[in-house]
Amino acid sequence: MRLRASIVLLSGIAFTACFSTPTQKEAKFLKTGSDYFDKKDYARAALEFMNAVRAAHTAEPLYRLGLTYLQLQDYDKAVLCFQQALQLNPQHSGAQLKLAEMMASTADKNTLEDAKKWLDAIIGASPDNAEAINALSITEARLGNPDEAIRMLEQALRKAPADLRTSISLARLKLSQKDVDGAERALKDAVQHAPNSVHAALALSQFRASIGKLDEAEAEAHRAVSLDPKNGTALLTLAYVQANQNRLDQAEETYRRISALPEKQYKPLHAIFLLRTGKTDGGIAELQRLWKADRKDRNVRTRLVAAYVTANKQDDAEKLLSEAIQAQPNDSLALSQRAEIYLWEGKYAQAEKDLQQAAGAQLESAPVHYALARIRAASGAKVGQRQELEEALRLDPNMLAARMDLVQALIADKQAQTALNIVNQAPAAQKNNPGLIAVYAAALMGAGDRSAAAKEIQRGLAIARTPLLLIQGATLKTIQKNYAGARVPLEELLKRQPDNIDGWNLLVETYAAEKQLPKAVARLRKGVQQNPRSAKLQFLYGLNLVAAGDLKGARSALAAAAAIEPNLADLQPAQVQLEIVDGKTAAAKQMLTDAIAQNPKNTTARLMFAELENKAGNPGGANAQYRAIIGADPNNVTALNNLAWLFAKDNPEEALKYAQQAAKLAPEDPSVQDTIGWLYYHKGVYDSAVRYLKAAVAIEGTPRRKYHLGLALTKGGDQDAGRKMVRAALDSDPSLAKTEGN
Repeated sequence: MRLRASIVLLSGIAFTACFSTPTQKEAKFLKTGSDYFDKKDYARAALEFMNAVRAAHTAEPLYRLGLTYLQLQDYDKAVLCFQQALQLNPQHSGAQLKLAEMMASTADKNTLEDAKKWLDAIIGASPDNAEAINALSITEARLGNPDEAIRMLEQALRKAPADLRTSISLARLKLSQKDVDGAERALKDAVQHAPNSVHAALALSQFRASIGKLDEAEAEAHRAVSLDPKNGTALLTLAYVQANQNRLDQAEETYRRISALPEKQYKPLHAIFLLRTGKTDGGIAELQRLWKADRKDRNVRTRLVAAYVTANKQDDAEKLLSEAIQAQPNDSLALSQRAEIYLWEGKYAQAEKDLQQAAGAQLESAPVHYALARIRAASGAKVGQRQELEEALRLDPNMLAARMDLVQALIADKQAQTALNIVNQAPAAQKNNPGLIAVYAAALMGAGDRSAAAKEIQRGLAIARTPLLLIQGATLKTIQKNYAGARVPLEELLKRQPDNIDGWNLLVETYAAEKQLPKAVARLRKGVQQNPRSAKLQFLYGLNLVAAGDLKGARSALAAAAAIEPNLADLQPAQVQLEIVDGKTAAAKQMLTDAIAQNPKNTTARLMFAELENKAGNPGGANAQYRAIIGADPNNVTALNNLAWLFAKDNPEEALKYAQQAAKLAPEDPSVQDTIGWLYYHKGVYDSAVRYLKAAVAIEGTPRRKYHLGLALTKGGDQDAGRKMVRAALDSDPSLAKTEGN
C-alpha cells in the first residue's frame, strides 16, 4: 500500500509539472532571467526572458527583454520590445518610460514632442517618478527649453534632495549652459545630502577632474575609496587623477590595488599602466604571469600579443599564438592575430592561409574579405584589394571601414566619380560620420568640385576635428596653392599627434611646392628630436635628406628607423634607392635579390629590379621580373602596363594585349591610357593614338604625356597643335627628345 501510494504521489507530481500554467512558466523564466541580469550575464538573461515571452504573451517579459537589449547595446531590438510590450499593455509605465527616454535622444522635433507627451502622462500618474522627471528635463532641453528643464530638476531636488541621478542631470544641464559653478554646486549639494554615498563622491570627483581641479578631485576620490576600499570605479578615478598630476609612482600603486580586486576585468590594468608609462618589461612580465595563471583568458593573451609586437618581439608573439593554435586549431581569434603579424612581416601567403582557416567554411564573411583586402593592398595587388572590399560591402553594407577604404582606393586609382557613388550608397546613419565625410571630400576634390569639398570639410570639422578631416582641409588649401594656410591645420594635427606621418608628408609637400626643401628638412629634424622613437618619422626624415643630397645623414636616419622597427613598410625599398642614388647599383641589386629570395612574391622588389635592368639596357631581365609578378598576381596593373611599354617599339601587337588587360582593370589610369595611345602611335593608327593620349593628358598632363600627344597630333594631321605641344613639353623637360624618340 505504501508503494502504491508513493507511485500515485509521484504520478501526481509529474502530472502537475507537465501541466504548469503559462503564468507559472512565465514567473519561473522571469526569476531565472532576473538572476542572470543581476549577475550581468545579459546573454543568458535574454534567453530566459525570451522563454518567458513564449510562455505567456504579456508585457512584463518583453519589457525585461528590452532592458536586457539595452545592456547589450542592441538598441533596435530594445525599441521593438518596448513597443510590443505597450501593444499588450498600453499602460505599462516602465516600457513607456524607457521608450520615451530613447525617443528623447533624437534631434527630431516631432519625436521629442511625442516623448514629452508620454513623459507628462507618466509624471501625471506618478509625480515623484525621478526617472521620468530626468527624461523629461532632457527632452525639454533638446526642445530648446533649458530654463524649464532646470526649474523642473530643482523642484524635484527640493522634494528628494538625496536623488543623485537628478543632481547629475542638473549638473549636466548647467554645464551645457556654461554655468560651471552651478554644476559643481549641484553635485556638492548631492554629497552634502548623501555624505556616505560612494556614487555621489565619485560624481563630484570626476566632475572636478574634468574641469581641471585635480587637487579637489583627488580629495573626493580618496573619500570615495575610504567609503568603499574595494570599489573599482573609485580606485580607477583616484588613479586617473594621480596620473594626470604626474604622480606616476602613486598611480602605479593604485593600479596595483585595482588589479588585486576579484573582478576579472581589473586584473590586467596594472600591466597596461606599466606598458603605457614606458615600463615595457614590467608590463610584459605582469601579463605573462596573468596568462600563466589562466590560459583560457583570451583578453590577457591578446594584450600580451600586442605588448610583444609593440616591444618588437614579434617572434614571442608568433610563438604564443602558434602554441594556442596548436592546442586549439580552430581558435579564430589566435589565427586572425597571427595573420596580422604575418601581414606586418610581409608573409602574405601565410597571412591569407590563417585567415582562410579562421573563416573555415564561412567564406561569406565580410570581416574575412576585409582582412583579405588588407593583404592584397599590402602585397601591391590593388585590383584584388578593391574586389575584396566590394565583396565585404556586398555582404555587409554597414561596414564603414570597408567603404572608406574602397573610396580611398578608387581615388588613388583616379576613379573619383565611382568613389562618389560608393559614398552616396552609404546607409543614412553613416552620412554624418566624420571619417566618411573626410573621404567624401577627398572624392569631391578628385572630381574637381573644390567648392563642395570645402563645404563638406567645414561640416565635418564642426562635428569633430579628426586627423583625417584636418588633413583634407590642408589638402584642399594645398591644391589652391595656399601653402601657408595648409600648414595651419597640419600643425594643429601634429601638436596632437606628433608622429602622424600623413600630416608630416603633406607638410613636407607644402614646403616642396614653394621650393623650400631646407625648411622641410629643418622642420622634420625638429620633429625627430621631439619624437626620437618614431620609426616612421625617422624614415621620412631620411627620404628628405636623400632629396636634399645629404646621403650620410640619410643613411643614419634610415638606420635609426630600422633599429626601431626593422620590418617598417617601404624601409627596404628606400635603402635600395639610397644605394642607387649613391651610385652603388651592384649593392642595390644584391639587396633586391636577397629580398626576392626571401619572398618571391615581393612585388615592390621585383618592380625596382626591373627598373634597374631597364636602365642597364637589359630588357630581358626586366621582362622576367614583370612576368614573375603577373604569374603571382595576373591583375597587377603596374606590371602589365610596364610589360606593355617594354614591347612598345619591337612588338606593339603583343604589347597592346597587356595594355588592354591593364585598361580593363584600371580604366581611368592615365599611365595605362598613355601606354595604349603610344602603342597605337607605333602601329601608325594615329586617330586612336590621339584619342587615348588626350584622355591621359586630361587626367594628368605630365610633360611626357604631352610630348606623346604632340607627336601623335603631328602625325595625325594637326601639325600646328602637335608641334606647339611638343615644344611646350620639351621646354618643361628637354630630356624627352632623347628618352622618348619620335
